[in-house]
Amino acid sequence: MIILKSGTAHNCSSMHSLTTCWGWNFYGQTVVPESIQSKQIHDISLGVFNSCALVSTKNKITFNELECWGHVKFIYNKTKNIPQLFKFNSSKIALGVEHICILNSSKSIKCFGDNSFNQLSQPEKMCPTDSITAGDRHSCALTHGLVMCWGSDK
Repeated sequence: MIILKSGTAHNCSSMHSLTTCWGWNFYGQTVVPESIQSKQIHDISLGVFNSCALVSTKNKITFNELECWGHVKFIYNKTKNIPQLFKFNSSKIALGVEHICILNSSKSIKCFGDNSFNQLSQPEKMCPTDSITAGDRHSCALTHGLVMCWGSDK
């Protein structure tokens, strides 16, 4: 699988088990942790100061896990036991400035992090969701053929 993503001022690509990032690196958002190089990358999402990848161990049937680098204090400070929260069969991730949303295989969304602008408060009846994306302080999803957004500047 080939993945190419762009953030505000940095980019990442993943191809054949090699993930690299380049661009502005003020918080270490382009320094890919060695721990993910031995894992299969399913999705990557980039924010302003951070990067996250949805990974699983190669050649094993396992739950996907979220690995983030750069300025990720907002995730780890506002969400306890991060690995347990993200060990479900996830398919897509969307990273905002200080929040993240995850789409799981049952096509439902879970959002974590800062909620100062209601960017975690998705509308009811959002399942099934086909796609997710996040902006600085808002999130959007494609569900039932309609785009629904929540948070600031929706």
